[in-house]
Amino acid sequence: MLYKATQNGDLLDILDDPQFVRETRCGRIVCCNEGSAQGVILSDDATIAHIADKSDFTEDYPTVTLTAIDREEFLDLAEMLGREVPPHIEDVAIYKTKLDDLTEAVLEMSEQVYV
Repeated sequence: MLYKATQNGDLLDILDDPQFVRETRCGRIVCCNEGSAQGVILSDDATIAHIADKSDFTEDYPTVTLTAIDREEFLDLAEMLGREVPPHIEDVAIYKTKLDDLTEAVLEMSEQVYV
């Protein structure tokens, strides 16, 4: 799933394969599934952010709001941030564009044949 991370309404990051984390009873940060997450590792692979509306960490991490986004918004935000798009996302977008172009060409040809 694709997400955008915002802080106080400002775009902070986009995530294509988020790594969710939680804090154990002894205070360690460990990877977990989305359902038990308190935070997420941002795309720099070094910054942990607390997810708004989740239980707080004992340490102070920046709080972000995670919002699910579609591929088109992800591509737009990646371009705006000057971020390289991961191949598995870009490939789908390229094939969709090619399919749209091909569909348009076939429709134009069929109009010429049946006119």
